Amino acid sequence: MNEKPVIWGKGSLIADDKERRSYITALREADGGNIAPLIDYLKLNEDG
Repeated sequence: MNEKPVIWGKGSLIADDKERRSYITALREADGGNIAPLIDYLKLNEDG
């Protein structure tokens, strides 16, 4: 497989900070059927 691994965050997802809130918000949107925020979140955390 030549796919890059998914980077779920460059900061802590444990600490109650902006990184974690962005991630959880994106997950909640995806649970409701809107995956665009989750895709945007992943794009922000891509290497390179």
